[in-house]
Amino acid sequence: MSKPEQIRAFVDSFQSLLNANRKDVDRIKRESRLLSIRYKLTLDLRVSIETEYSDTKTPDVRECYERLFKFLDLWNVYEICMSYGERLGMTSKSHEWNSEFLNEDGIKEFLTAQEGAFKKQFLDSEKNVQEYREYLSHFADLPAICNGNKDKYKKYLSQNAENFDYRQLLFIQYMERNAYYHGGEAARAGIHYSYRKKQLAFFTEFLTQFVAILGARLFVMEKKFLDTKYNTEEIV
Repeated sequence: MSKPEQIRAFVDSFQSLLNANRKDVDRIKRESRLLSIRYKLTLDLRVSIETEYSDTKTPDVRECYERLFKFLDLWNVYEICMSYGERLGMTSKSHEWNSEFLNEDGIKEFLTAQEGAFKKQFLDSEKNVQEYREYLSHFADLPAICNGNKDKYKKYLSQNAENFDYRQLLFIQYMERNAYYHGGEAARAGIHYSYRKKQLAFFTEFLTQFVAILGARLFVMEKKFLDTKYNTEEIV
């Protein structure tokens, strides 16, 4: 290959690399913008249940459904974060987050604080623990959602409140999602409405904070990965 051809080949390969880098960065910008749009839309979502057709005659029933729909929309945004995490190798096929990833930027501290908050609100007395187990048992009896998760149900039903952790917190929210989408579950879920409203409010607040933390961290990670991969940060 002559010298001009070598130069042309180098220029062409560098341009191809640069274009790939720009394409990847443009993709990250687009995905982060779309996630931001979905997240903010969910935060602004206000659900109002009418009673013309549905059997939601009491305020408790309507409020439970309104909170459930808000939670479900937030969970959909959380699943976008999980798909980004899987692409970066930060989640497993079972959707468990990489422990090293969780230990960065205070993510684990947030989850630990949420574990404590859930236990304080829902597992702080024998009566509350019993209601929580009834709640788990109710969902465990739904064939549409318990398939593939029977071992986790058995584990969580048998363990005491002290062993409750963020994995169980995420599991019961995933269970909620499947119960509504695949099991046709009603908002009450076999427990008292007062417990149910408080529980759904907790899930919503938890995901509101967790999605914000995850979204910011994952996109920073991917941008750094691309900068290292192409070594063209100063050009981009």
